[in-house]
Amino acid sequence: MKKTHLWILTLVLTLTGCATYVPLKIPDTFNKVVVANFSFLMEELELPEEDKGGLDILTLFRVKEVYDDIKESVKDSEKPLPYKEFLNSIYLIIENGLKNELNIPIQPLKKHETDIQHDFYGFPLDNVSSVAKSGKFDAAMDILVDISFPSTQTSTSSWGAVTKTRIKSKPKLTLEVKMVDKNGKVIWRDHVDVKSNKWVIIEEKWLMAIKYKQDVTGPFANELTKQVVKRLVEKNKNL
Repeated sequence: MKKTHLWILTLVLTLTGCATYVPLKIPDTFNKVVVANFSFLMEELELPEEDKGGLDILTLFRVKEVYDDIKESVKDSEKPLPYKEFLNSIYLIIENGLKNELNIPIQPLKKHETDIQHDFYGFPLDNVSSVAKSGKFDAAMDILVDISFPSTQTSTSSWGAVTKTRIKSKPKLTLEVKMVDKNGKVIWRDHVDVKSNKWVIIEEKWLMAIKYKQDVTGPFANELTKQVVKRLVEKNKNL
C-alpha cells in the first residue's frame, strides 16, 4: 500500500529506529524543547478498477480547496487551507498532551520560525539531530502520525447515472515520538497505536470531524488522536 502525504512538494523526514523504546527522561533544567519535524502519513485506499481511480485523501482536500479558493480569494485571502486546519487540529492535540500531561516544555510553533525549516503550511520540517545540536534548545523532537486502514469494505450505490463508491474501514492511528538532546543523545523514543473498533466511512467528513448521518459511525481522526495521546501519556507519565 502506498502512503499519501498531505503536504505538497516537500520532503518529509520520518522517524527511524522507533522500534527501540527509550523511556522518557526530562531533566529538571530543561525549559526549551522544540518540535523539529512533524510528519503526517496516510495510507491510500484504492477503489475497484471499474470505478476508474482511487480515493486519494489529498485529492478530496484539493477539490474543496480549489473551489473555496476561487470563491473566497477576493473576500478572504488569509483563510486557512482545509488540510492545514486538519493537520493543525491533530498537532495541537499532541502538543497539549506532551506539554500539559507529560510536562515537556514544548515551544510554540511560530516562536522559532527562523530557527527551523518549515513547510509551506507552517509545520516544522527539519532534521531533529541537526536542530538539537544547534545549541539553541535543550532538546528537539520528531513526531510522526500515521493512519492506516488494515481492514476495509467497499460498497456502491447508484442514483440516476451517478455511481458512488464508499470505503468503510476500522482505521488505525500510530504515533511515534523521538527526542534528542543537544549532545545528540536520544532521551526518549516511543511508539503507540490505537485502532477503531467500529466501521467508519473514509471521506473528508471523517478527516475533518464533520458530523453527518450514516448507518455506520465511529471515531473521527481527531478522536483517534486523542486516544493515542492518552495511551502515550499513561505509558510515560509515572516513569
